[in-house]
Amino acid sequence: MGARGRHSVLDRWPARALAAAVVLACLAAMAYIARDRLFPSSRDAAGEGLNPDFVACRDQRLGEVRQMREDGLITADQLETFTARAIGYCADRFPPDARGPVQQG
Repeated sequence: MGARGRHSVLDRWPARALAAAVVLACLAAMAYIARDRLFPSSRDAAGEGLNPDFVACRDQRLGEVRQMREDGLITADQLETFTARAIGYCADRFPPDARGPVQQG
């Protein structure tokens, strides 16, 4: 008996190609699920479709945080924390996905 006759079906190239295809399909599914985080749209970055009160609050708070950094009141390490807190504060007060007050006519 030679060493060639003892190979498993899983050691052959079709099985390995199938395994590689499964891995690629899983990676593609993960990328599709997280597409909004991986590729944020310019619409979201500009604040379109968001609650206008949230956008106004966010822009004001982030401007204040940037000014604090320029004035030397906070360090570069603190900038990220202050930015996250500013956005969180505005999101708590004005839910970003709300469309603002309903106007009755």
